[in-house]
Amino acid sequence: AAPADANVARYELPYVKELGRLATDGGLTFEAFVEFLLASALVPEIAAVLWDEAKAIAEEMPANTAELVDKFKQDGCFEMSYGSISTFFGGLEGLIGPPDPKMLPRMVYEHCNSDDSRQPIVATNYMTTTTPEIEWLFVTVGRAADPRAVAALAARGLTTWPV
Repeated sequence: AAPADANVARYELPYVKELGRLATDGGLTFEAFVEFLLASALVPEIAAVLWDEAKAIAEEMPANTAELVDKFKQDGCFEMSYGSISTFFGGLEGLIGPPDPKMLPRMVYEHCNSDDSRQPIVATNYMTTTTPEIEWLFVTVGRAADPRAVAALAARGLTTWPV
């Protein structure tokens, strides 16, 4: 399930884009923007987020190179080694076998017919809830006005693509 602030997160990018548009060609000056921030309750909220994130970053940063290297070491991990010349020339096909020559049907199967094809996932960059199947339909069908898209969305109880 999406976090409680998912509805706020989904409007952040459009808000910032509009702010940039206003700053670029809409007559909003930097001074007016600063005045707006100072007159609102946003400054303490922004400061709190920056403060918490700065502390978290400082705690995560390694103190030296040795700590940085240790961060990526794990007990019980395998150790990389060089393969033979035949392994090199065999490539991926030599290691995992040839690809399925019917690539498009395989992609359709993986996105639309696998056990997890309708399992909701949250795109963390915009907190959009979607599924592999919906993503496939969006890429292959496209415009929501397309009759195939309308039918595909309706079959899933949707009227528009997730945003």
